[in-house]
Amino acid sequence: MTLASKKVVNIALTSNRDVQKALADIEAARAQFGETRASLFPTLDAELSHTRSKNGGQRPHLVSGSRRRGFPASSWICLARNQSLTRAARETWLASEFTAQNTRLTMIADLTTAWITLAADNSNLALAQDTMASAENSRRIVTRQMEVGTASAGDLSDAESVYQQARASVASYRTLVAQDKNALNLLAGETVPDSLLPGTLESLGDRSITLVPAGVSSSVLLRRPDIQEAEHNLKSANADIGAARANFFPSISLTASAGVGSRLALVAVQPRHAGVVIRAVHQPAAVYRRQQPGAAALC
Repeated sequence: MTLASKKVVNIALTSNRDVQKALADIEAARAQFGETRASLFPTLDAELSHTRSKNGGQRPHLVSGSRRRGFPASSWICLARNQSLTRAARETWLASEFTAQNTRLTMIADLTTAWITLAADNSNLALAQDTMASAENSRRIVTRQMEVGTASAGDLSDAESVYQQARASVASYRTLVAQDKNALNLLAGETVPDSLLPGTLESLGDRSITLVPAGVSSSVLLRRPDIQEAEHNLKSANADIGAARANFFPSISLTASAGVGSRLALVAVQPRHAGVVIRAVHQPAAVYRRQQPGAAALC
């Protein structure tokens, strides 16, 4: 590949829509794997609550409050099924990696083909333009010969026919060149600058196209990304079968919780009973029993 073609490939790797979609699919598969893998670990929730109430009536005003902190609900449910789903998500993620590689290679191959096709059509256009120029020169000569009487009208008609055919070929190859440029821009994901477009095939040189040498081992086929993608998709489907089989068996759930709580009761009275308030903070049940004989003690 020439330096210009390598620059076009780099543009396509960052701007091609198919490549961008493949990279986004990798991120989505990686996120799905992380979410599925999280099911293998226990869940942990935190809880904090606070309540406050005020009671009135014949008794002194009571203001009570309670606070509780807890960490409940840690569980494992059907570990075998979750392991199978995790393996399936992992294989899907790996398959998406090879899908992206396959997309890149396919894009580079299509881009190289479009590049060479444009160079070939440029060569054909240059040849057609030379042919048209030669046919126009021949028509001009025959016209002069006819003026001096050394050529017939049939000779002029033949020369005119050759010129019009060459002119049609030039128009056809110009259309092909424009289509090749549009195809190259589509594969690159943006408009390729004219400075990076190829000339004719002759201007590319012999080193721009490298042939695969003979005697290459067939084991290189195992490194093809589409084959590795198919292998990981097969492993993912096998893991899905394992998850489906796990649904036939009962699931086991383990749940645990822990927490702390506190309760406080205050007797709200007038300011002249400040001493009682202080004692009520430390011994609310004893104070209440002395004020209300026979009444139930506060808890």
